[in-house]
Amino acid sequence: MAFIHIFNDNLNHYFDKLNENTPAKWGRMQAQHMIEHLGWTFPACTGKVEVPVFTLPEKLPARLAFLRGEDHFPQNFRSVILGDDLPVLKFSSIGEAKQKLLKRIEEFRIYAKENPDAKHNHPVFGKIGMEDWLRFQNKHFTHHFNQFGLMD
Repeated sequence: MAFIHIFNDNLNHYFDKLNENTPAKWGRMQAQHMIEHLGWTFPACTGKVEVPVFTLPEKLPARLAFLRGEDHFPQNFRSVILGDDLPVLKFSSIGEAKQKLLKRIEEFRIYAKENPDAKHNHPVFGKIGMEDWLRFQNKHFTHHFNQFGLMD
């Protein structure tokens, strides 16, 4: 199965399949939670927010090998950031959440182009550069788009 490429793929093609009533195949998120969740990582990858690294230093090489490999995130993968409770929705509608997410992707694209050597913390993968952040985003989007059956 291929990965989404957030800079090259037409994300609206997938977004058009998603509405507030689209059920998840697994997990506890509703559709708008998923869209908002995808957006939360962009302030970290652009350096607007500094996040801690939760992975022990000796485990980072294996985590980076996963990130750089062809394996997908497993179903029901638990985020170290998300915790047990879903956060309160920030946006008034899923449409607003989609538009904000597209804006954050564009900000990331510009930031990565203008700052190709920048490195920022990821909570699982450690301090990573723009190429690895893009790998993460592509895997992350693919995982959640599969969660909601958008790639079927």
